[in-house]
Amino acid sequence: MAASESDWLGYVKQARERLAQNQYDEAYGHAQKALTINPHAAMAHQVIGLVLLERDEPNDALAALHKAISLRPDLLPSHNGLGRIYLMLGDLDRALDHFNRLLHIQPDHASAHFSRACVWLKQGRYKEGWLEYEWRWPAGLVAKPPIPRPRWDGSPLAGRSILIHTEQGMGDVLQFIRLLPLVKSQAGQLVFACQKAMQELLRPTPCVDHWFPIDEPSGINFDVYAPLVSLPGLLGIDEKTIPHSIPYVFPDPQRVERWRRPIQELPGFKIGLAWQGSPTFEGDRIRSIPLKQFAPLSQVPSTTLISLQKGVGVEQIEPNRPSLPLHVLGDLDQQSAFVDRAAIMTHLDLIITSDTSVAHLAGALGRPVWVLLSTGCDWRWLTARSDSPWYPTMRLYRQKTLGDWPTVFAEVAADLRSIASQRVSG
Repeated sequence: MAASESDWLGYVKQARERLAQNQYDEAYGHAQKALTINPHAAMAHQVIGLVLLERDEPNDALAALHKAISLRPDLLPSHNGLGRIYLMLGDLDRALDHFNRLLHIQPDHASAHFSRACVWLKQGRYKEGWLEYEWRWPAGLVAKPPIPRPRWDGSPLAGRSILIHTEQGMGDVLQFIRLLPLVKSQAGQLVFACQKAMQELLRPTPCVDHWFPIDEPSGINFDVYAPLVSLPGLLGIDEKTIPHSIPYVFPDPQRVERWRRPIQELPGFKIGLAWQGSPTFEGDRIRSIPLKQFAPLSQVPSTTLISLQKGVGVEQIEPNRPSLPLHVLGDLDQQSAFVDRAAIMTHLDLIITSDTSVAHLAGALGRPVWVLLSTGCDWRWLTARSDSPWYPTMRLYRQKTLGDWPTVFAEVAADLRSIASQRVSG
């Protein structure tokens, strides 16, 4: 009996339902069955493309999603998926085209607005990018805390008191806390609320008048508030106006002294390594780097490699020790985030890291740091440059092709060999 239209439509319905439930194998299978009956089923091509995207097969996903929109140009998930893939591959113009096409069809699509913000910021289009970045709230990417005061709109504070609160990861806090002095210059009082784990590291920040507890009720002692990552837009920050007073984070002097001898006793050019970011971050699978990829660095003479990794990722140290002997300093940052690693960094010659909060910590401390980036790296690292306008002591190493870490590490090892030999001989 010949398959009917209801048969392939039923398979498509099941494929979409399984995809919504993150049952990717089942979704793929139902979509394939639909296509055996009707090769022009656009929704089936879309499901296959989105499954392949989740499976980290971007090139095959591109083909499927392009097929889907060739059959039905109004498929919003296909445009969104194509935009995400091109952003991952570093093709910003194509990514922007698909986000724009999606927004032409559905102007209030919050996720597409946020993705477009990331493209614009990565292109250095800060004025448009900061404004569009506010779509992170309706997109549900961050939770909006209930604060019974007006939100600051960027108008002159004229001595009013203001609460600045953090909202995202620790890297964002380390990057944007430099903006607090600009706010304090026009505020009567600056109240700051951040993750409890970071308060010990950041308490020496001189422009904070009061610390607002985030884990217990407290009286309201401010007139207006603003999220930390909204400050660049409110203050009109662009590449020319980024504050470059480095360092602006200061380690505890007692911890600095405590770590002096253990680090100085290590031989040669001392390099701190970090490789793994938070696995809960959506883009972690392309920004974190398997530790085994760092093995070429162990072949550079006159160097000592030191682990700065904490938590997830440390389980990779022992299996890779034969090809990558790392010096492990023991339990770090037991009471508060980064307090030991900040002190240790003051004694290191160089930090080499994937795109994690360790990179921001090293940059905020004014330490030499090399950051290794995928083609789909975060917006803050811009494109096609080896320096960062945010951190003057930072050097960026970029993939030319998604997933090609060996080429990146060959370049890093060559540069490291040159500077390590010069430092030791000097």
